Amino acid sequence: MENQDARGNPPSPRLRWTSQLKYVEFLFIMSGYMNPLSLQDLQKKAYKELLDAMIMALEKGEMTAEDSKTSSRKIMRNLDGIESSTELLLFLQDLSNKYPGYKGVFVKFKQEETAYKDNVKLAAVQAKLQKLTGISSP
Repeated sequence: MENQDARGNPPSPRLRWTSQLKYVEFLFIMSGYMNPLSLQDLQKKAYKELLDAMIMALEKGEMTAEDSKTSSRKIMRNLDGIESSTELLLFLQDLSNKYPGYKGVFVKFKQEETAYKDNVKLAAVQAKLQKLTGISSP
């Protein structure tokens, strides 16, 4: 029966908790938190986010037209040559240090990377706990 274990006992609270964790993990996977974008997708996203940030900074007067031209050249010259997500973060950090209008883009990418790494660590801990307890999810 579904509501009993192999010995005929009702499922333990720990089993229900483990099943709930698996469901939460499934939701993370389906929402994209545990499915990282490819580097090419990250670069495309960075282009879009940087353009949006530039337009907003220009409209608010937080960036001059000259700064937007200079930063655009820097973005076009460097973004496609980036070879890792770490290198992308370093580029965005450097760009945001020189042009404060891009700070939000760096912060957003950093937060997404941190959330992804945290979820990978959480999944690893859950797998270890599951292995230690010998309880497998249905």
